[in-house]
Amino acid sequence: MIAWMIAVMVTWHSVPLANMTTTTWTHVCTTGPVVYVRKMADGDYHVTLRERDVVVVAEIIPQLPLEPPKKGQRIEVCGIARYDKRHNWPEIHPVIRWSAK
Repeated sequence: MIAWMIAVMVTWHSVPLANMTTTTWTHVCTTGPVVYVRKMADGDYHVTLRERDVVVVAEIIPQLPLEPPKKGQRIEVCGIARYDKRHNWPEIHPVIRWSAK
């Protein structure tokens, strides 16, 4: 319910995967192939999208439960764009929605 409310009330910006490292938009959607999916100890799922040398980690959190995509799927993922300085990667955290493309 919360994810649906956020999705309706927000303007989503389509950002190519290659531009995720420099985007200034907060609410973004990007598309790419899933190369890795892992459930973390804190209950988050890390979903890694990669095209060429660009890697973006999308985090599905328990508070906004979604079924994770499968490795090999091409997906569009929407959520909050951030840069994780600790891991040195761009991410979408949390994921609000995703769909197969």
